[in-house]
Amino acid sequence: MRHSLFPLLVGNALLVLGTGLQSVLLPVRARLEGYTDRMLGLLGAGYYLGFVLGCLAVPFLVRRVGHSRAFTVLAVVAAETFPWHAALLSWPAWVGLRAVTGVCLAGLSMVIESWINETSANAERGRMLATYLVVTACATMAGQSMLHLADPATVTGFLLVALCIGLSLVPLTVSAAPVPRRRSRVWPDLGRLYRTSPAAAAGCLSVGLINGAFWSLVPAVLQSHGATAGRVATFMSIAVAGGALAQWPVGRVADRCDRRWVMLAACGGALLVGLPLGLMHGLPWAAQLALAAAFGAASFPLYALSAAHANDHAEPDEFVQTSGGLLLAFGVGAVVGPLVAAWAMAAAEGGLFLFTAVVHLGLAIFVAHRMTLRGPPHTKEAPAASPEGGQAEPVLSPRSVSGFRVTCRIGGGDKW
Repeated sequence: MRHSLFPLLVGNALLVLGTGLQSVLLPVRARLEGYTDRMLGLLGAGYYLGFVLGCLAVPFLVRRVGHSRAFTVLAVVAAETFPWHAALLSWPAWVGLRAVTGVCLAGLSMVIESWINETSANAERGRMLATYLVVTACATMAGQSMLHLADPATVTGFLLVALCIGLSLVPLTVSAAPVPRRRSRVWPDLGRLYRTSPAAAAGCLSVGLINGAFWSLVPAVLQSHGATAGRVATFMSIAVAGGALAQWPVGRVADRCDRRWVMLAACGGALLVGLPLGLMHGLPWAAQLALAAAFGAASFPLYALSAAHANDHAEPDEFVQTSGGLLLAFGVGAVVGPLVAAWAMAAAEGGLFLFTAVVHLGLAIFVAHRMTLRGPPHTKEAPAASPEGGQAEPVLSPRSVSGFRVTCRIGGGDKW
């Protein structure tokens, strides 16, 4: 691992510790407040609508103040948002709060991923992104397990989320590691992204459709069949654990061959596992957990594979733009995913995982088609990781934090 990325990964871990807790806390509390499946779908859509807006707006913040200060602003705003969920319990208020959270988390993901991509060569990018997502997965599991520490009916869990997100600022604040240069090309351009890497664009859109539905609705599915809050947290953590265990070997394999072959294998595995998951309420609990782990192992690495494939084709001054485009494609899919999946749940038994199976099948067909039209990319050298030779972004020091007073906060990766 590059030493300069260590503070970034620690900050990301603290951030995702908080967002991992909120990923199970919010659906469970929503059920306690009597929210319906369609209301939960609207909450998911509201979050990802904010995510899309963040993909459009945050690149300009990064260009203006740099990666470190953008991270600070977004993290503080995100941390301030969560306690309001316990104070404003109406679902329209929650939709608005989720939209604000989506803006912040999109920006934080963009900052972190463009930072990693700018300091990684093609030959190691899959491993670096896999490391980032393994850290994210482990922190997500730890955050979800924190649900046992707080009664979902109280404000305690929301305060824990805010605390974890606020602490994510500390590693980058005290670090003296060099930060990426500010780039002039930051506007996420979906058309350009598709022309540069159609398979990556389709992959991130599909991951958005699947993960938006999965994170928004699986807790509700489990609760509707009598699962306790503890079992919901365990199921989601096991799914993330499966994804975490798969990330590193998948990343290593993808660095040694055409990444699209690995995408095809992942889609096939997720398709085969997703279908029996639709009938999981009739299975023993151990079998449900095994299927959750297998689904996570097959489906969750798709985002890293898509991102690495896109950045293989990107120029050094396009990493922020490329990361923004990938997240925008993901966000568009995640806005639509919970709404369509909620409709599928109402229309058919096991509709949620039938929906994910259809998306995985469609992505596999598209990637296979693209492989007949275009070969793998050539290897590029790693771009400069330090600010030398260009407009440097100042390292964020404790003094600069005290002089840059904001009331913002950050949130972490739902790309699982």
